[in-house]
Amino acid sequence: MQSKNFLLSVLCCLFSVSGYGQEILGKLNLEDSTQIHRITTNRGDQFVGQITSIRDTEVSFMFDKRIPLQFQLSELKKIEVYYRTPMPVADPALAAQLPVERIPMQGHEELIFSATGFGFRKGEGEYRNIGLFYNSLQFGATDHLTLGGSITPLFAAALLNVKAKLHTPLTERMHVGLAYNAFIATEFIDNTAYGVHLVMPCLTFGTPEAFINLSGGYAFPFLESGEGSLVLSGSGSKRIGNKWRLMGEAIWIATDTPVMNIFGASWFNERHRVDFGLFGFILDGYPLGFPYATYALSW
Repeated sequence: MQSKNFLLSVLCCLFSVSGYGQEILGKLNLEDSTQIHRITTNRGDQFVGQITSIRDTEVSFMFDKRIPLQFQLSELKKIEVYYRTPMPVADPALAAQLPVERIPMQGHEELIFSATGFGFRKGEGEYRNIGLFYNSLQFGATDHLTLGGSITPLFAAALLNVKAKLHTPLTERMHVGLAYNAFIATEFIDNTAYGVHLVMPCLTFGTPEAFINLSGGYAFPFLESGEGSLVLSGSGSKRIGNKWRLMGEAIWIATDTPVMNIFGASWFNERHRVDFGLFGFILDGYPLGFPYATYALSW
């Protein structure tokens, strides 16, 4: 079976070269798990990951170890083959040109407050802590459904949050999501509770390494009577190194304190991430701000 798969891979590669004119640098072998592939599209976009299959005119590609992408052979200009484990190279200058394997991107599924069109796949998840008090857990129930919740214990009250998000890619650079949050605040002294539903569709342009995210929705109370509020959000993130990214959020709420701004950065490795930055808002006409820091563990 392995030999048949290998021959199929070779035939597919030959077909891609002869039928569509892609330039292949290196010996492409889909059975070799040590290979890393860098593909270049006709418009100049580059992706580093692994080609998982080539069937007819379609190339299946795993980007960032966990994000599947699909390409037509006619869209690809060049395929380059490298290795995770350096192979003996006679020319040291040539060996120095081999790319360092990039750490998978972290934290693109959700920024500090803003949900995005990205989500966890089945079996993936994240624990996050903000300021010691806020503790949340999210996981991929399926490849397109993320479930989670959080608890924030305070001195005389507690804030619970139950969340769910549907998410799917529309194209390789456009993702859409529909996030739902239920916030329940309980006061221990007088045993009262307040609740708010928040429904936020979101549209994300870009890739996990660099994206702009737009979302808007409506928050309306339950467990008590009251009026709802319109919520709008614009956010973005940009990877600036193998372990670093910058991010920002602007949130508008139709209340007396309408605008909140968040500017920050992240350091991350394969499983751990630390976010830090400045949270600012306007209260009674005066700008206020304070630093924040979060820790996240992903799997």
